[in-house]
Amino acid sequence: MARWRRQRPFDSGDWLARRLAADGITEADLAAVLGEDDTALHTRLDRPAWLADVAAFAEPPSPGDGAADGFLALAEPLVRQACAEVTAAAAELAAAGGPLDPAGSADLLRAHLLPTLPTMVERTLALELNVARLRGETAGDTPQARYVSFVRRLREPATVEALFAEYPLLGRLLAEHVRRQTAVHVEFLRRLTADWADIRKLFAPADPGLLSTVEANLGDRHRGGRAVLVAVFSGGFRLVYKPKSLAVDVHFQQLLEWLGTVVPGLGLRTLTVLDRGEYGWTEFCARTTCHTEEEVARFYRRLGAYLALMYGLGGTDMHYENLIAAGEHPVVVDLESLFQPNMAVQSEIPLGGPTASLDSVLRVGLLPQRSWGHTGAPGLDLSGLGYQENQLSPRASQYWAETGTDRMRTDRKRMATSGGHNRPTLLDAEVNVLDYADELIDGFRDTYRGILENRAELLAPDGPLARFAADEIRVIVRPTHIYSLLLRESFHPDLLRDGLDRDRFFDKLWVSVDDFPYLGRVIAAERADLWRGDVPIFVTTPGSVDVRTSAGERVPGFLERPSMEVARERIERLSAADLDWQTWIVRGSLTSLALGDGTAGPATYGGRLVPGIAGAADYLAAARTVGNRLEKLAVRRGDDLYWLGLTAFQEQYWDLTALDVDLYGGVSGIVLFLAYLGHVTGEDRYTTLAEGGLSAVRRLTRRGSVHTGQLGAFSGLGSPLYLLTHLGVLWDRPELFDEALELAAGVAGLVDADTQLDVLGGAAGCIGALAALHRHRPDSGLVDAVVRCGDHLLATALPAGGTLGWPSPMADRPLTGFAHGAAGVGWALATAAELGAGRRFADAAARAIGYERAQFRPDRGNWPDLRAEDPATCMTAWCHGAVGIGLGRLALPGPADAERSAEITAATTAALATGFGANHSLCHGDFGSLDLLLAAGHDEAADRGAAVLGSIDRHGWRCGVPTGAETPGLMAGLAGIGYGLLRAADPAHVPSVLALEPPRP
Repeated sequence: MARWRRQRPFDSGDWLARRLAADGITEADLAAVLGEDDTALHTRLDRPAWLADVAAFAEPPSPGDGAADGFLALAEPLVRQACAEVTAAAAELAAAGGPLDPAGSADLLRAHLLPTLPTMVERTLALELNVARLRGETAGDTPQARYVSFVRRLREPATVEALFAEYPLLGRLLAEHVRRQTAVHVEFLRRLTADWADIRKLFAPADPGLLSTVEANLGDRHRGGRAVLVAVFSGGFRLVYKPKSLAVDVHFQQLLEWLGTVVPGLGLRTLTVLDRGEYGWTEFCARTTCHTEEEVARFYRRLGAYLALMYGLGGTDMHYENLIAAGEHPVVVDLESLFQPNMAVQSEIPLGGPTASLDSVLRVGLLPQRSWGHTGAPGLDLSGLGYQENQLSPRASQYWAETGTDRMRTDRKRMATSGGHNRPTLLDAEVNVLDYADELIDGFRDTYRGILENRAELLAPDGPLARFAADEIRVIVRPTHIYSLLLRESFHPDLLRDGLDRDRFFDKLWVSVDDFPYLGRVIAAERADLWRGDVPIFVTTPGSVDVRTSAGERVPGFLERPSMEVARERIERLSAADLDWQTWIVRGSLTSLALGDGTAGPATYGGRLVPGIAGAADYLAAARTVGNRLEKLAVRRGDDLYWLGLTAFQEQYWDLTALDVDLYGGVSGIVLFLAYLGHVTGEDRYTTLAEGGLSAVRRLTRRGSVHTGQLGAFSGLGSPLYLLTHLGVLWDRPELFDEALELAAGVAGLVDADTQLDVLGGAAGCIGALAALHRHRPDSGLVDAVVRCGDHLLATALPAGGTLGWPSPMADRPLTGFAHGAAGVGWALATAAELGAGRRFADAAARAIGYERAQFRPDRGNWPDLRAEDPATCMTAWCHGAVGIGLGRLALPGPADAERSAEITAATTAALATGFGANHSLCHGDFGSLDLLLAAGHDEAADRGAAVLGSIDRHGWRCGVPTGAETPGLMAGLAGIGYGLLRAADPAHVPSVLALEPPRP
């Protein structure tokens, strides 16, 4: 009982009582059961059937043993029994006309069964192997020989009895598993025999021969160990067996045929399906190559059609394993996630930005999306469109090292993904998805319009959609990987000594119930499935709100609404405006496949800037256009406004996601632009948009979404701090300063853990945000926070010949530049000194500037990008290089001396020479360079501003992301372009966000 009470969530509140109530017992009942002795249990309970099977493990070796290798020798007696049962059943079925060879049936079972056993036994037997080694209980002069000795002992009755005395649960689980898998295999053979005449008629008019191979373990096991199998026959014929209703597959093929009548030239491939109610058979579909570029183009047009169709139906989980590239035909092979319903959510967690993708084509799972990314790993793209081999797992995974020796042990490394069948090839060579983006989008738009224009027929009472109403579909209650992890870890030897320990381990399922109360209603069923070695499964029909467990038990009212009703409403809502919005999402998601940080390379809008003339009214008109576009891209949730946008991981990988709270690419930066747009133009509608975004910022901040504890001004706690300060001045709302002060109180708890250090994500940026707030709401607590940040920077500095640099996770040496390097940190320390925080900060600031000054390359007229191997590599941007360094020098307190003035001149010269023409962004594009010219009061600022405005008129906006695609954020997206236009229109009243200037009264 004490162990349960120490485990989350049972360590607080009444969670333990609630958990026991789910099993119909109380704490007193449990205590009474735990107190029973063995005699009482023997009297009260019948002898379990599995005990007889466990006894078979200790049978003496048979001459036929030895087919199972290594640790699997432990299970050989039971496997031998199972093979005998299957051979007898196969002989009976062959006599009844089944396409079976009884002599080979045992080998088929072994191929089916043996791969499922290692996960169950390896960790325990590896532990016992090491114990035996340490005790000297194995024979042999080499690690390999001692391993063989240990394996031989696994067939000795005394060894087996001792093993199961120590790990009784292992024996039980193995015995039950072998029994279930044997029954499942025999069931498959019986069904194959019973249906053989119909299978021949429907799938294989030519004689396919006898069953020669069963390809098993192709998916998760459900409902007593059942899983998808591929039957391979001696003549080469292959057939897919699915142990579930295939009514949804039948009706989906009919839907594809209907779609072909309303979208000319689509020609989606259909599969032959034989539905038998509880199970069924489907045509095998193999990956094959395309032979011409036209075939590849048709593949992607058809894939776009699938995207539109799945969006309309509410389909999900269209990841790489469910898609096969069969030449020019994409084929979806698992339809159990069609009409995916929403649970009846009772959580107090507000649904905000991270759920915005649920309303879009991103929900389908076909478009590129990265999951499980974190610092040091970009995550995995498992989507049907984006998955490819050789992606590294986000975290190190366990594997066995020194196998086949008595030094066998677990180790960890990041694993590379294997190849899928989802991507088309051209003459067996990989193709670039981006080369066929137009075809994909055309297929999506054509099919969307086809559904839109013919939806009355689709939604008719006897139409294609109505046929699905009673079909069985799966309800994804939790991500499958959670169940898989629980199953794998439940075979740890510590959990195999007592069944109560495994029960308590499975109670980790309760941890999420506080946030998602509906889960509490199905945990008993989840645990029952996990105990059977199954991935839990729940099903419903599109016309119902009830779900059923794998045992057929009904859970009434589990779903919010019938998914058929939701699908009908979604199809009714289809519109030209929604088509444009979803198309934007598709384009943005495709952009995430373009690797590279987007900060360098050839111009994306071509050609040189053309001189022109522009006045404030011209800039404001263009800024309004940006504001209007952001309004169209907004996702409203109640009073909140959110945006989807492209987000960079490690400056190399991109993902289209719901934007977070940060200033760089998130909601805070968009709100800052909209607020200034409303202020400068006097148009309230932009201010109203900003207020909706501020509501989202508040909600995200309350939920702890301030970039995982970072401090920086552009990515961290400093983002909402800086935003609230500006809004407090613009809107004359002093209470926003109070909010900012409350946020600032959190600095002390974050600063010691800060490893970013820089302006963008670390303590240097936080100093800038704190100083801006202090300018308008002086407070000693803010100065204290500045001192904490400054001292942290001093403590982490790296001395370099009388100068100072700072470590960066982006490089193996201190960087130059404002966003990530010495220019930004030096400016922050000088700002701290100006606030009266201490002379030590002024000295450190001078040494930081000295470090950067020493790196200057006169031959390049710029500062090197020290991330690069080539020391001559330079960027002319805010994030790295002359633009940011120039702004940093301009922002330093006090008059500029000769050296500083020369650096500012060098920066503006570099900006004029190489800082324009790539894209229009603030971070690493035209408006960043223009901001430097405006801040420096440069004579060419007006001409360059007019030329940039002209390039927008000619080429459209070019954001600072791969391919120049449209994204809403501030530093690389539309909001930054709009803000740059406002700066160009009124630099005296619109402060430089790149220099983290405070608001101007």
